[in-house]
Amino acid sequence: MRYKHKEYELLMEGSRGTLYSNGQLMFRGFSYTAMKQFILLCDNPEVTNWFSSQLEMREKPRFAPTEKRTHDS
Repeated sequence: MRYKHKEYELLMEGSRGTLYSNGQLMFRGFSYTAMKQFILLCDNPEVTNWFSSQLEMREKPRFAPTEKRTHDS
């Protein structure tokens, strides 16, 4: 699948993602990482919406940030 926004282009093929800026290769690797970089670079809510289903499918953190625990002795 190919996505374009302004000078940025994202090509996603299975688990591999390739990100270009003005035709120059910026990133090639894991598709989720490429997608996140594309979203950050575009800085546009509409672009983020293109990937809402993929972002929602990612596993949410299982644990809240650890709080300082006190132990009764």
